[in-house]
Amino acid sequence: MIFTCLGVRGSRPVPHNINDATSLFYKIMSSGLKSEAKLMPTIRQYGLSRYDVSLFLGPGGNTSCVHIDPQTNLSNNPQIIIDLGSGACNFKAINSNEFHVFMTHFHYDHIAGLPFFTPLYDKNNTIHFYSSHRNFKSIIRKYLYPPYFPITLKEISSAKLQFHDLRSYESVFIGDAEVVWHEVPHPGKSFAYKVMSEGKSVCLLFDIQINERVIQKSVPSDFLKNIDHLVIDSSLNFEDSITKRNWGHSNIYDGINLANMIHAKNVFLFHFEPTDTENDIALILQTAQWFNRSFNSRTNVYLAREGYKIKA
Repeated sequence: MIFTCLGVRGSRPVPHNINDATSLFYKIMSSGLKSEAKLMPTIRQYGLSRYDVSLFLGPGGNTSCVHIDPQTNLSNNPQIIIDLGSGACNFKAINSNEFHVFMTHFHYDHIAGLPFFTPLYDKNNTIHFYSSHRNFKSIIRKYLYPPYFPITLKEISSAKLQFHDLRSYESVFIGDAEVVWHEVPHPGKSFAYKVMSEGKSVCLLFDIQINERVIQKSVPSDFLKNIDHLVIDSSLNFEDSITKRNWGHSNIYDGINLANMIHAKNVFLFHFEPTDTENDIALILQTAQWFNRSFNSRTNVYLAREGYKIKA
C-alpha cells in the first residue's frame, strides 16, 4: 500500500509565493556552509531530508486530497482517494479504471477539485463515491450545477458513477484493503477513515477538534489501534486553539499528544492554514518534533507534503 498526499492545505488553495520560497532558500544557503556535510544539518533543521530544490517550495498549496494505492492483484487495479480538494486536480491514474472516492465532508476545501478529477472524463472508468452524510449524492450534483459550475455532473462525466451510503455498511473491502470510518468532531459532521492492508494501516484525521476528552467520548479505541501512519489536522497554533475554539480543528500539541497516546508509528502534519508561509510551517514542524521528544517515544513526526509518496 502506497499513499500520496496530493493536497495538504486547509480552507482554500494557496498560490505559490516565490518570495517566501526564495527567502527560505537563501536563509539556508547564506549560512556560509560550503560543503554538503555542513549543509545537511541546516537542511534537516527545516524538516528536509535531502538537497532537492523542489523541497524549498514547502508543503504545497492545494487543499485536502490523499491517494492510496492498495496495490491489489486485481486486473482493474482499484484506487482509493480520500476527499477531492484542489489537490485532486493533480491526480494521475495509472493502469486503473476503478476509483473509490471517500468523502470526509463537503466543505469547499474538500470538494473543490471535483470538476477537474480526470477519471470523470473516461467512459471506461467506474467511480464509486462513499459518504455517511445524508443525501450526499444530491450535494455532489448541486456542486456541479449552474450557477456554481457551467455544466452538470451528468454532462461532465463520461464515467460510470455509483454512490454508496456508508450508513448501510460496517466496512468496505477494495481488494485486500479494508476501509473503516467514524464520525469526528467538526461543524456539520466529518468522518475519519482508516485503511488497512497486509497488516499496515493509514488513519486520516483531516478536520477534527482533538483533545483527550473529545477523543475518548467520540472515537472508539479500536478505531485508533495499531496505526502505522497517522495523517492529522494541524491547523492551529496554541493561541488559535483558544480564540478559535469549536471551529473543529486542532493544534499540534493535541495532535502529538494523541499520536503518542495511541502509539502511532509515524505522524504526518496536515491541513495547514492558507496564511501559513513556508517559514511558518517549518517552525510548526520544529515545534511538533520538539514536543514529541518529551514523550520519549518511537513516534516519528513529519510534514505532509504535496506529491510525497509513502510506502505503508
